[in-house]
Amino acid sequence: MRRFLDGHVSADDFTDEYMNAFKNDDAMYDDALFETLNGIFTDADCFTHDETQSGPWVVHEPELREHVAEALAKLDSLIAAHRD
Repeated sequence: MRRFLDGHVSADDFTDEYMNAFKNDDAMYDDALFETLNGIFTDADCFTHDETQSGPWVVHEPELREHVAEALAKLDSLIAAHRD
């Protein structure tokens, strides 16, 4: 996620890599962590470059970046809380 936000990975590569990793991850997560990770999976699945598409299930790159940044902040917070 950080590599995508830092511009080291394209949106296409990020969505492909994230969806593949999510589908192949068999770890058990608590509800808050899973919901955050699943939210990014949903955004990645709904991502498109086609700016003519719109609707509740369409995610363009600016929205994807915003959602990933929010999710990363939430994940950092959840991980910090688990350490305490």
